[in-house]
Amino acid sequence: MATFTPVDGTGGVVFYRIDYKTNHYLKLLWVNPKLGKPTVNFAADCPFLIEKTFTDQKVSHITYIITEAETELELLKAKHKPVNPIRDLNVGIKPELSMRLGIEKKILGCKPKHPIALVPGFGATGLEAWESPEEEWIRQRIWLSFTKLGQKVLSERITSATESMRGIVGSMGNFLGSFVSRKPSDKPMESGSPSVPIAEVTETIEKEVIIDESITPEIERAKWLKHLMLSPDGRSDPKGIKVRPIEGLSGVDYVDTNFKGLSYVFGPIIRQLIDVGYVNNSNLQGFGYDWRLDPQALEERDGYFTRMKHGVEGMREISGEKVLFVTHSMGYKVVHYFLNWIKEKKGQKWIDKNVEGIVAIVPPVLGAPKLFRSLVSGELKLDLDIFLSEIESRDMSRSFGSAPWLFPIGKDYHANVVEKEKTEYQLTKMRELLMSCGAKETWNHFKNYYLNNRLYLGDVKKRKLDDSSDIDWNFQENSLPLALLPPPVSKFYLINGVNLETEVNFYFRSHPTSIGDLMLDVNADKLLNSNGNKIKNGILYETRDTMQDMNGISIPKSGDGTVPYESLNYLRKFHGKPGFQLEVVELEGAQHRDILHYEELCDILIDISSGR
Repeated sequence: MATFTPVDGTGGVVFYRIDYKTNHYLKLLWVNPKLGKPTVNFAADCPFLIEKTFTDQKVSHITYIITEAETELELLKAKHKPVNPIRDLNVGIKPELSMRLGIEKKILGCKPKHPIALVPGFGATGLEAWESPEEEWIRQRIWLSFTKLGQKVLSERITSATESMRGIVGSMGNFLGSFVSRKPSDKPMESGSPSVPIAEVTETIEKEVIIDESITPEIERAKWLKHLMLSPDGRSDPKGIKVRPIEGLSGVDYVDTNFKGLSYVFGPIIRQLIDVGYVNNSNLQGFGYDWRLDPQALEERDGYFTRMKHGVEGMREISGEKVLFVTHSMGYKVVHYFLNWIKEKKGQKWIDKNVEGIVAIVPPVLGAPKLFRSLVSGELKLDLDIFLSEIESRDMSRSFGSAPWLFPIGKDYHANVVEKEKTEYQLTKMRELLMSCGAKETWNHFKNYYLNNRLYLGDVKKRKLDDSSDIDWNFQENSLPLALLPPPVSKFYLINGVNLETEVNFYFRSHPTSIGDLMLDVNADKLLNSNGNKIKNGILYETRDTMQDMNGISIPKSGDGTVPYESLNYLRKFHGKPGFQLEVVELEGAQHRDILHYEELCDILIDISSGR
């Protein structure tokens, strides 16, 4: 056995963390380049430290892993001073990580096993122009580029812009996938922190923005909207414009690369996976997509599912291991659709041969009413409040053929509407609501490409559906549409944020001046409510006190601030079914997009992907 004096860190550096998967088992890591790589029985060699430090934890031994990796040691020394483990561990509070999680996990023995396919949610893939009347915009990022959206507004309202940008992908990612309860880290992963100083934003703006005084904010917005909005059919490019998704990891790491700290998607996770040993294309790929399109158009226009098939096959052949899908938000619905598509073409054998399973992060299985509000009234604005008007936001949302992918499903959805000069609310079906407020094309898109799509909600009795109310949502499991069945994989990991106030329904009233339009009715706030819900500014929220039915058991819970708890957890009803292995983790207080930089999430993901 090697001899060492770890009490004061002499001869090396002592690092530590709390591992939530082993009931706060304290793993200490002593890095010393002069020693070999034996595993030291800490209880046998250092009984004094065991007695004084770990009695309360009832830990019989601690394993020290010793490495001679000079580069790792120098990196760690540069960031951290040696610590006294007895003094610091007896404080009784959770210590911060002493290194990036990916590096720590690698030293602890984690290494890539299963290749990873990253699939983001709504609004979380970068889009760039391939054809444009603006010559300087060709091959430039359109989604998202704050400077293209509004140079003057951005430069004049830096502080407001910063606050808006903090939530932008949160709202878009918002629309933008055994039971364990966990607390969020005190310190988020380094590369994913959303806390960006105003000075940093100012510096970026000064570098990127050259103000043209002849261009008004209205002209800027109109030019940007013309590129991002689709034609009325919800599928085609406007004449003279072609916008396409950025491929690979570059398309799914950050939405606006000039503001990484504010617009992260999978960026923080990718950094940790690289530290563990993952390599771009060989065993790690990003499968971004044009999130404005319906699923059929993704394949018809871009060959997206065909390319996903080839990518998965390639990683499996290179690594010799089956691929793990990691999805966020609507990305789950994309992968679920892909698996049904490939099963129809190649059979279940292809899936069994190539796919290890799915890690679904906040999946909106039953949709997200929050996006529906944007389609009806435009009040949501996708958190682009300082740039877009309500009408611009509404029209942009309605142009996307993907919007119905997040419509509430699983039951016959109704909203509450009160007409002019009336006081009683009427339950209004989704179809009637969209038709009455001028969103006829959006409803027709839902009917044609979702409601009657055999790979989504298509009726198993093969009769054409005209309204979602034509579906018997209470029918037996053997007659459920594919969208309401679990994906055809054997391993499914469900990771959700919980107990944030989350929109579940709305109270609308006729707009006082704009005929046919609807607006949220703040008078509804006076209504009595029950079951732990609350009404605020015409929006019905579920709260941590809302009772939820989980397989016959009532529990008080709410969703992640974007997706309701029932939608996030729908697949738990299939727990225990033959051929479907389900594991669920809930992160207390983790918001829909913020969860992507939670240390606990990446810790779990690395363990799963390394086969531990």
